[in-house]
Amino acid sequence: MICVNYSFNDKYKNFIELDKDYKSNGEIMQAELLYFFNNIEDLKNKIVVDTLSENIAISNQIEDTIKKISYQTKQLSDGEYDIFELNKCYSNLFDEINNAIHEMTYLTWLTNKNPNINEGVLFLLLQKKHKTYTRFQLGIDFSEGQKNQINEAFNFRKKELQYLRSVIIELYAKYLFMTQNTQIPKFTYTCGKVDICELAYAIELSSEFEQSKKVSQFFLAMFDISSTEYSKAQRQIREKIKSKNTFTNKLSDQIAKLPPPKKKP
Repeated sequence: MICVNYSFNDKYKNFIELDKDYKSNGEIMQAELLYFFNNIEDLKNKIVVDTLSENIAISNQIEDTIKKISYQTKQLSDGEYDIFELNKCYSNLFDEINNAIHEMTYLTWLTNKNPNINEGVLFLLLQKKHKTYTRFQLGIDFSEGQKNQINEAFNFRKKELQYLRSVIIELYAKYLFMTQNTQIPKFTYTCGKVDICELAYAIELSSEFEQSKKVSQFFLAMFDISSTEYSKAQRQIREKIKSKNTFTNKLSDQIAKLPPPKKKP
């Protein structure tokens, strides 16, 4: 936080005079204007020069972040990246943004930065030079004007993060939740269609699935099997003499031959 008291510039030529005066009477220096900057070096190097340019820099950074996330998400989605892993990344991203929004308050800032004892947090501007002080030396939240400036700074940053979150939600809806590829993915297989239908039939008749009929239809669509083909296969399955679930029996036999899982150490 950069603090300014315009009367100091008229009264003191340097920080030596200022410190001598205030240390002798034990008073707290009052700031008239408060400015929040992400990096004091940006201000010293004139990358930013005031609150407006700092806010523009923050907004530009948010836009750059959005462009990168949008581009990377599209690249991963088009490249058939594991959709579940990408979903996990977005879930973590939502958590980070929500936490940042929740923590974007003056009280949280005070707790994290602790300017009561830490230097390098509060800076006083005098004769175009900066010097750091603690909160016990430099008053920053005594007046309503100071509190309003503080609230404006944090509200701006909170709104920028909320904007970022809203765009991330839109990207999630576009590429993950409501993907542009509305067709059900198709899979190739070497077994017969009747075998696939047998599995679908087992799903449909199962009481373990909610909406088992819909699950079965989705399963058939994945293997590009029409309702007519499914109906014919059902008749063949019912007409089997020795077993009504030949393919599922084969799977059961293969599963039985699998080695037992290794015990964790």
